[in-house]
Amino acid sequence: MHGFKSIDQVCITPEFCDSEFTFLVVMRQRGLDRLACSGLVGMSPNHFEEESDLFIQKMKQTGAIDEAVFSLSIGMNDQQSKITFGGYDID
Repeated sequence: MHGFKSIDQVCITPEFCDSEFTFLVVMRQRGLDRLACSGLVGMSPNHFEEESDLFIQKMKQTGAIDEAVFSLSIGMNDQQSKITFGGYDID
């Protein structure tokens, strides 16, 4: 992945708002061409970029979620994709 550092306000709920959330805007990538999505902000399992924030850790630090975990289900064809923060949904 290649891109540039950016800072913006990120809000999930009124309680979870960060006015200086740092992240990498991806300009080029390799190996994900078949994935039809815009990307995931800070969902890396490790903190590779010291100048950016990990989204799931920020949510835990602010108390928006109890556990720093998330689950992701990618829908195929006409199925809807879903992401759950702070736990998982097996449905």
